[in-house]
Amino acid sequence: MILIQGAGIAGLTLAGLLQQQNKPYRLIDHANQLRPLGAGLGLQANAQAILAKLGIKTAVADSGCWLRAMTMGPAQSPRRFEFDQASKPLGVHRAQLHEALLARVPADRLSLGLSVSRWYQGEHGVDIELSNGETFRASHLIGADGIHSGLREQLGRTGDLRISNQWCWRTVLPGQPLGEEGFEVFDGRHRLGAFPIGRSQTYLYQVESGLTKTPDISARDARELARFGAVAAPLADAWSSDLNWLCHPLNDRPVYWGKGNVALIGDAAHPVTPNMGQGAALAMEDAWYLSRLLTSRQEQAAPGLQRFRQARVQGVRRLSWLAGRLAHWHWHPVRWLRDQTYRRLPAHLLLRSQNNFVNHFIKEMDHV
Repeated sequence: MILIQGAGIAGLTLAGLLQQQNKPYRLIDHANQLRPLGAGLGLQANAQAILAKLGIKTAVADSGCWLRAMTMGPAQSPRRFEFDQASKPLGVHRAQLHEALLARVPADRLSLGLSVSRWYQGEHGVDIELSNGETFRASHLIGADGIHSGLREQLGRTGDLRISNQWCWRTVLPGQPLGEEGFEVFDGRHRLGAFPIGRSQTYLYQVESGLTKTPDISARDARELARFGAVAAPLADAWSSDLNWLCHPLNDRPVYWGKGNVALIGDAAHPVTPNMGQGAALAMEDAWYLSRLLTSRQEQAAPGLQRFRQARVQGVRRLSWLAGRLAHWHWHPVRWLRDQTYRRLPAHLLLRSQNNFVNHFIKEMDHV
């Protein structure tokens, strides 16, 4: 039996894949009730491929919105990128994705209000004690419990959070004033992005850099839209004083996959800043590879994940961090140089690079 701790996107994806393979598993989560959380996600083709394998791509797409184009770059002179049919991202509410993944997990496989208190990895499996005193032996213990993973701490990885001094505010606006298009633009220490997510809603996020202490996490002011130019103007009419805002720092941690058959996936293994829009997709990719490793049993889980995943995930972590830094350059000479370079880069090269990254995983799926 495989024990998975954490019923977020990574844990639910792994559970759904193991369910398809008729592998015995149990999924636990410390929450007493799974409530809709989060705001929006842009799912690119690699995440969509896993949804298709799980048989839920159509359901998720029906609750979301396909993005025809994105406008990106400096707020006063952004560029519009139009996607071809195969590379269209899917904008969804995180809660809708979570609901679709949860539907693939039978109720008797999920236990809430529980976490792993202690464990010991021996020759014949992992001996586990849960927070309610229950004890048993599992073949594998998988941590999918997020950036502040309890299992990661039990493995001795503490104090390794990398602080960006950037904070993100997220909310969901009523309506779709942008149609089937989205944008992400930056201006000095500030960045704003938005795209439709289905059910006549729009996901909105705002990032501010250079913050060395916890900011005021109260609601944002619609007057801030003016700094981002014409691309943000359509959002003004959908803005209201009663929007539900989430606020959190954009930090990451070094990639760490665990030890032996005690393995980590998703944000427990590699929380990345969201500047490439690949956090959820990487978690789902982890689950895909791990489900194959658990079936083959040719090598232990953590070393296997490191062999298959280290280079790709480390690359995303590095580029995401760099992209966040570049977007928030505020010294005028370097801002001018960045903006000039951005304007001169051929659009097809930028899109091709993104598509190559996404399609690499899709090509690998049938060979693992």
